[in-house]
Amino acid sequence: MTVSKLEFIGTVRTNTDHFSKVMRLPGRDDLLVVPSDWPTKLVPGTLNVEIDGFPEGFDEIGEGDGLAKLDKGKFTAALVIPQRKIVGNNLKSSEEEPTRGFAQAWRAELQAIATGQATTCWMLRIIGADNRSQIELVDQEYLRSRLNLADGMAVKVTAYEAQSDWKPPTPGEIIADWCEATRGIEEDFGSEKAMGCLIGEKFLNFLEVAESTNEWRDA
Repeated sequence: MTVSKLEFIGTVRTNTDHFSKVMRLPGRDDLLVVPSDWPTKLVPGTLNVEIDGFPEGFDEIGEGDGLAKLDKGKFTAALVIPQRKIVGNNLKSSEEEPTRGFAQAWRAELQAIATGQATTCWMLRIIGADNRSQIELVDQEYLRSRLNLADGMAVKVTAYEAQSDWKPPTPGEIIADWCEATRGIEEDFGSEKAMGCLIGEKFLNFLEVAESTNEWRDA
């Protein structure tokens, strides 16, 4: 069965996660490859929805517990955001998990069940995040205000799969992202700091991963 959308029923809850409260996502002008409908600026933080269960077909999305099934990219996201582009992102990539901390975003619809009011937004999942049953939603406006939502209100979240196939970044793409970050460091702090980051930190990471991973060894 092909899953083109996921429908979740859940309740609005107060966000107690410091990471989600302070998180700042890049707008459309801050990303190189981005959907035309991704907002120019997003409000800080996320709207949290504690889901009551998983929809039919969810087991086909991937492996792992709960929403962690989304981390492998089998339910195609419309946008993937590098970890370093997300302010307040405390999830860091590692040799074993080079895409940990990246964000996936899907076009979504949020509906307040009691009133029937609905709005478009984006469902967000940080790869490697601990939460397994809590959906995070983002947009250019505060969703609570837009739909007059309060804690405990029942809502329906529909997330839509993108048409194009997405796969986790290749070693070459990750290395290109490292180089782009280095150029930013050079502009702000000079060549010595930039090369220290690229060679002293990133290149050592590359060597460590390449020792045990053929894909990285061939990059």
